[in-house]
Amino acid sequence: MRNLRLHRQAGTGREALQLASGAEVPLLLAEAHADLAEVLALAGRRDEAADEYECAAALWARKGDVISHARAQASAAGMRTG
Repeated sequence: MRNLRLHRQAGTGREALQLASGAEVPLLLAEAHADLAEVLALAGRRDEAADEYECAAALWARKGDVISHARAQASAAGMRTG
């Protein structure tokens, strides 16, 4: 049951990414990537979660948000190292 909920939430997260991409608001898109990463991490999909954290980090870096960038980079590294 939990896996089914996480699978649905990941789908919803991907839909949110599509909407955020169309809005051309980089910080909103970064948040959507980070939110999806959290759901993927909970579902045990660590490599995918790391990729999403890295996307969020890159967007935050471009906007000069060094704290969010560093946090996302650390989360991505944590997903990669286990």
